[in-house]
Amino acid sequence: MNRLDTRILIVDDDQGVCGLALRSLKQAGFRAMAVGSGEQAIAAVQAERDTMPILLLDQRLPDMSGKQVLEKLGELELSVPFVMMTGQGDERLAVEMMKLGAVDYLIKDIGFIELLPAVFERAFRILTTEQQLAETREQLQRQLAEKEVLLREVHHRVKNNLAIMSSLLDLQAAEVNSADQAMQALEKSRDRILAMALVHQQLYDSVESSSIGMKNYISDICDQLLFAYAKTGTVNLKLQVQDVLLGVNIAIPVGLILNELITNALKYAFPQLSPDDQLIIELALEQGGLCRLQVADNGVGISAKAQAAEALGLTMVRMLAGQVDGQLEISVNKGTSVLLLFNVEDRIA
Repeated sequence: MNRLDTRILIVDDDQGVCGLALRSLKQAGFRAMAVGSGEQAIAAVQAERDTMPILLLDQRLPDMSGKQVLEKLGELELSVPFVMMTGQGDERLAVEMMKLGAVDYLIKDIGFIELLPAVFERAFRILTTEQQLAETREQLQRQLAEKEVLLREVHHRVKNNLAIMSSLLDLQAAEVNSADQAMQALEKSRDRILAMALVHQQLYDSVESSSIGMKNYISDICDQLLFAYAKTGTVNLKLQVQDVLLGVNIAIPVGLILNELITNALKYAFPQLSPDDQLIIELALEQGGLCRLQVADNGVGISAKAQAAEALGLTMVRMLAGQVDGQLEISVNKGTSVLLLFNVEDRIA
């Protein structure tokens, strides 16, 4: 609220007082108008409903009291800021008016006209502060409600993620028959947990709390796995990734699919390291909301033995592809290529 957005409505049946007040306020740069009765004041406020004026309200009017004007405005659900003025000092009336929300209280003595500009300067400062506080309070309440919704969503996500990990561990345990297999199973479980943790890290760093940018996520998961399998600097990683935003419900299964496919490539595609070893990861959003994810290498190709060794991993990939209603294609020709097509409604950031 400021002077340019707010008008002063003088409500007094004394034309002489109104004239002096109008001149004093206009000379000080205020916009002001005057009416001579309570009914006229109520009609003027109704007409200015969208740009509510501040009232300079006389307590004694020909048709009703200033208090009655306020009561009638209240019945019309019009909350109007006001400065009360009266011809005689009355402490009880002053207290009563302040309880009703008066911004200030004036006695119509000899010098009160000269005080008007300063009174309204202070009144506008008070009203502006109150408006800012109300807006801040509303914003805080809105943010609190959003945080409560987000907290419930986080609890729901954590519950779902723990259920996924529990199922994966059960499947992994069924494949363990030796100490070496147990160690490998723990390493795979570690990678899967880290892949899920990266999703939440990206959410934490993201402006949007319900989706993540896959470009940074894929880069991070590749760095993590290259380091874990000591392939940093030995495998040429080629990322052709658009910064597609995916919702969490899609990002987590896609992240786990990436984890399995990248892990398989690093473990089996390059048994004899070569400067030409290359791992290509592509992600693109195509027309119609179709998302295309491809993980390809130029290694030896996934053998029948490797497929048998990674039967659980490939089964998981197919299962996770089903969670996003995706189409999965695996081809072996001068390396291994896995293509996943799935629909999303997110946009490219």
